[in-house]
Amino acid sequence: MSENESRRESILKQLNRGSIILSASAGLILLIDKLKYQGTYQGLPPISILGLLLIFILVGHL
Repeated sequence: MSENESRRESILKQLNRGSIILSASAGLILLIDKLKYQGTYQGLPPISILGLLLIFILVGHL
């Protein structure tokens, strides 16, 4: 395998991992939104949710 192919595979793996983390984070945000509309959720403010999203993104790129 050439160096370019190896690098390409590495980039694709990182992109795949990042997209999975973004999907999971978006699902979590939608779930919390749904619970808010039902009136059964009293927890995290939006800034905390954004912080968690950034953490997931940063961890995914390590």
